[in-house]
Amino acid sequence: MSLKGAQAALIDFAYNCDAGNLQASTLRKAVYLGDFGSAAEQFPKWVYARGIKLSGLVRRRNAERELF
Repeated sequence: MSLKGAQAALIDFAYNCDAGNLQASTLRKAVYLGDFGSAAEQFPKWVYARGIKLSGLVRRRNAERELF
């Protein structure tokens, strides 16, 4: 994990999911605690819009996770 990659992934996530959602997320809490493995596992959980799993969000979260 590179610091720039992790930062870019979190910025992209915050832009797409809203900074408020990131602030309250388990993803942010894991990053704050330095548990980057658990943080990476949180990205795939954010693939739903109005309760529907979207393939575009699956691709986006996978890309963010890889970047992270």
